[in-house]
Amino acid sequence: MTSKGGNANRRAPIASSPVLTTEFERQVRRLQLTAEMYISSAALRTWCEQNKDRCYVPEWLLAKWGNADGSGPHQVSTLSLRVPKARED
Repeated sequence: MTSKGGNANRRAPIASSPVLTTEFERQVRRLQLTAEMYISSAALRTWCEQNKDRCYVPEWLLAKWGNADGSGPHQVSTLSLRVPKARED
């Protein structure tokens, strides 16, 4: 007798997982924007400002909307590590 052990689904095709879109992508599609239009869209900027803490918004886009000197409210900050000075006792 031969054994029929093993995975019965070994020849079944692998099901592809659904592509999930972000809220940002849905908003872009709703506004019918192309990537070149992101920066100049007032409606997208308003949506991003209202939802940046709740939804994914590309950091490069937030940085573009910051002030030219980098002090804008959406400036992407970089983490800087500071080594504390040794205490002199």
